[in-house]
Amino acid sequence: MQNSLMKFANRTDAGDGRQLYWGRAATDGLPFRGRHAPTLTEDEFEERTVRVADPKHGTFDTSIEAENKAFLNVVDGVANGWYQLLFIERWREEGSKHHIVYCEWLEYFLEDGSKALEMNHQPRAVAQGQPSISPHLGTTPGQPPQQGV
Repeated sequence: MQNSLMKFANRTDAGDGRQLYWGRAATDGLPFRGRHAPTLTEDEFEERTVRVADPKHGTFDTSIEAENKAFLNVVDGVANGWYQLLFIERWREEGSKHHIVYCEWLEYFLEDGSKALEMNHQPRAVAQGQPSISPHLGTTPGQPPQQGV
């Protein structure tokens, strides 16, 4: 059986100047995003690709055709395993049959992570789903945090 992501194979624009490539999506479960199609051997692909998530949010008025279509695209991505829904809230005005919907979601992609490997980048530790970011970023060790930073 084909992966349900294959229904999105006609989407090629990532919206940020990069392209989406679906050649391995049935195998990997996600599209590859980059400026060029991946030309890696199987071993290189396994070693170099990383899974990334882009956070998104939007408010959609389902009475407006373009906004309803955009909202249904988000629902489609969630239902077919490409997006992850984080939060949704719906409301409607008195007497209206249409909803206003606010939602937050993540869109997942595979990317070439070799630039991070080239810089000897070590992934940040993640504890309970949150990156371990110091509250004193941008400060000199031993000095108090600067005001207004």
